Amino acid sequence: MKRRHFSPEEKMAIVLTGLKGEQSAARLVRELERKLPANQYESYFKEIEIFKKVLSQKKESKDKIYSLCEPQVLFAFLS
Repeated sequence: MKRRHFSPEEKMAIVLTGLKGEQSAARLVRELERKLPANQYESYFKEIEIFKKVLSQKKESKDKIYSLCEPQVLFAFLS
């Protein structure tokens, strides 16, 4: 089976949508960090850091990110 090569924009879209699962998303983030040219990496730095935080957060983590579209949104538990 032939392996498809994605452009950096396609890789960012895959990471955003989470279509490939957690391990593949982590792999794509690492690949983006390695292969993006410096000028493009600087423009995507904030988004990549958010992706890394989302991928590393656990159930017990504090300051979780609940939305990739609006990472500043906090979860409000109403009882």
